[in-house]
Parts: sequence; structure tokens; C-alpha cells
Amino acid sequence: MSSHWNGFGDNTSKQIPQRKTVIDQALYQRALAVADQPVEERDLINAALRAFIARQAQFRLAGMGGTAPDLPDVPRRRPDESA
Repeated sequence: MSSHWNGFGDNTSKQIPQRKTVIDQALYQRALAVADQPVEERDLINAALRAFIARQAQFRLAGMGGTAPDLPDVPRRRPDESA
């Protein structure tokens, strides 16, 4: 996983200055333990931030509660039927 990939369609995110942050070591070790493969601290933190942003977006979307009932259906990918 690249440290520049923001997970939202572009990989041109600007880097902010480095920050010193206190991280719960037990939580950090648990995250490393459940990772499918070895992961660098920077990549783990970036993934956590992306997951947090996505979760907050889900809450906002759910909070709208269908406030756009006239919105046309969104095209979705369908499985290839020829396979």
C-alpha cells in the first residue's frame, strides 16, 4: 500500500508535516496481529484514517434516511453472465 494513496480515487494527496502522536501500544499491537501481511506503521495509520473517514461517511449517508427519493438508480457492475 502506497503512503500517497488516499483510497478515494486519486493518489495525489499532499503530505502534511510529520506529527508526534501517542498511540495506544496495545491497540497498535492488536492491529498488527490481525493484519493479513506485514504492514508499516505509516501504512497502518493511513489505513485507519481511511477507515474512519469511510465510517463517518456511512453515518452521514444513513442519517439522510432516504431524503432523495427521486434520485435515479446508480449504475452498478453486474457479474459477467457469459462466464
